[in-house]
Amino acid sequence: MAGKRHGLDGKVDDIREFGDITVVNVDQQIIYGFDSEGRQLWRRNDGRTWRVGETEAGPILFHQPGRGANSKFVLEPETGALTEHVFGPDDVAADVMGEPE
Repeated sequence: MAGKRHGLDGKVDDIREFGDITVVNVDQQIIYGFDSEGRQLWRRNDGRTWRVGETEAGPILFHQPGRGANSKFVLEPETGALTEHVFGPDDVAADVMGEPE
């Protein structure tokens, strides 16, 4: 991320690079996207438990609640938008689809 430092609230659980975008997962709850210059592009903090993953088609986010069914979404790394609900409960999808807040 071009040597830039960011103060993140919590422990970094995962760092993934998708082209020029770096996706950082903090405490499995806050997901950040940074560009190649180290600028924060987006942040997703919706009170859900997230894990970053990857498929042949590209990046995904898994919602993994303590109880209940998991969900899987296609992630657009440049915007942080969840563009497709792959599986899981429809009510979770309705709450999180689209751009992060």
